[in-house]
Amino acid sequence: MSLDYAAAISHLLKLLQIPSPRTVKCPPSKFYLWTRANWVTVDVIHPQSMKEDLAKSHWMAGRPVKMFVNGWGNRADDEYGIIFRDAYLWAGNFNYVSVDYGCGDLDVRNYK
Repeated sequence: MSLDYAAAISHLLKLLQIPSPRTVKCPPSKFYLWTRANWVTVDVIHPQSMKEDLAKSHWMAGRPVKMFVNGWGNRADDEYGIIFRDAYLWAGNFNYVSVDYGCGDLDVRNYK
């Protein structure tokens, strides 16, 4: 017996009353950047304008990068990401980057 994962996830989304990703216009993914210089106010980095966004951000060239990739259904600025951000920025002078998938992580096509 073969399990149709796409159908199973679609069924789960209906049960949870989450709109189908194909009917919702999803914003593109983006990255959130925090450093000690902008601990509270995030810099948003868009993939399609990454070079320009980094140039006007608090990005610190030569400093280590800590990347937080959140789990399915979470956001870049959810509680866990903020806890890790605060811990890393307290411990060192890092570029802390978190991924925001928009609603793209709910797209069933990503899980085939």
